[in-house]
Amino acid sequence: MESGGHAVVTGRFQERPDKNNIFEFEMETDQTCFLAVIQEIEALKEVYGGRMGKRSQQMGKAGL
Repeated sequence: MESGGHAVVTGRFQERPDKNNIFEFEMETDQTCFLAVIQEIEALKEVYGGRMGKRSQQMGKAGL
């Protein structure tokens, strides 16, 4: 967290360590956006997480 409520959000995702396919991101924001950032990361995990490739939104919400 920087002064004035500003922050730099960074992340790294690598589903399989044997593959050189890495998603990295960095964004500048402020504390008013933290909830939305967390919710969007969770939404990405629902669609792309679980080592099953991209899942449909409906399947992700059903927990499959």
